[in-house]
Amino acid sequence: MVLVEYLDDFEANIKEVPAESDHKKKRKVSKSKDKNAPKRNYHSYVHFAVKMSPLIKAEHPELNQKEVYKEVGVKWNALTEEEKQPYIDLANKDKVRYSHEMEEY
Repeated sequence: MVLVEYLDDFEANIKEVPAESDHKKKRKVSKSKDKNAPKRNYHSYVHFAVKMSPLIKAEHPELNQKEVYKEVGVKWNALTEEEKQPYIDLANKDKVRYSHEMEEY
């Protein structure tokens, strides 16, 4: 008897669920990327990763790409500021390149 009262109460409180077509999410229309725009500048870590990932992959061919980049991160964190400086200089040059290309663009 308690179950019947519960079900009656439950059915009375159920709201009508709209059809799925009413719940479709609207997609945002993203701006199309200009193919003539200059490529973005890279951070010093990216310059380091581009140089080191083939070397790590050659040393450990059994590693997948995710594990290779984990190892790159470990090696980057182990570097001192003096050892990171060449990559920081590359990043600064790349930043200047990007700013010049954006001015021309």
